[in-house]
Amino acid sequence: MTESKAIAVTQERNFIDIIDMAIKSQDVDIVKLQALLDMQERIMKHEREASFNRDYLAAKLEMPRVTKDGAVEYAEDKNKPNGPKVKAFNFATYENIDKVIRPIEQKYGFTRIFTTKQRGDAGGGCIVHCQLLHKDGHFKEAEIGVALDTSGGKNNIQAMGSSFSYGKRYTTEMLWDIVKEGADNDGNYDMLPIDDAQFAEISKLIKDSDTDVTRFCSHLKIESLRAITNKMYPKAVQDLKSKIAKMGVINA
Repeated sequence: MTESKAIAVTQERNFIDIIDMAIKSQDVDIVKLQALLDMQERIMKHEREASFNRDYLAAKLEMPRVTKDGAVEYAEDKNKPNGPKVKAFNFATYENIDKVIRPIEQKYGFTRIFTTKQRGDAGGGCIVHCQLLHKDGHFKEAEIGVALDTSGGKNNIQAMGSSFSYGKRYTTEMLWDIVKEGADNDGNYDMLPIDDAQFAEISKLIKDSDTDVTRFCSHLKIESLRAITNKMYPKAVQDLKSKIAKMGVINA
């Protein structure tokens, strides 16, 4: 136990003793006792947060870069799904991320807890929520909405499993700020995934054009909107804007 943590435990123990004496006193003031209990809760909350931050920073210093061991590919000829494949980009699989970071999480008392709920947006899918829980009780959270991944002829159960895995990967990356290394199509910028601003624009255009996300992803031969690359981006934007323009003509 570190010196700072030992001091915190001693202070907490002393405070509990004070409350215990107040409860046993015949002259106890209920209002003052409640104030003491509230103060104790604030002190304990502060200590939990401090312990979390101390171990989180220590764990971050040990986190290595994660290798991009997976690749997203699509058929060179859409009419021949079993024919030659073209690689869109590399990515770090959840299994590889977990293998690298789990020993460090366990060393410093962290664990990840995942939950899901149905996603109501176009395309269905799920919302994946991850809680990074620390041994002393404090936690931080992240969540992401993921469309149903029906690429590659998956059935609904397989599609949901793929979407869940995708959500686990991204929430884990968000919570730990995972740094990934490895070339995306030999360093070709065109094949890098779009950034957050581009993703926000695509998402808005999809909403404005009332476009089904799953069909749009299938049209682009990708697993999700986050897989849109810089090379795909201009055409994706143009297609959606053209649809919006046509909707305006029809509704005029």
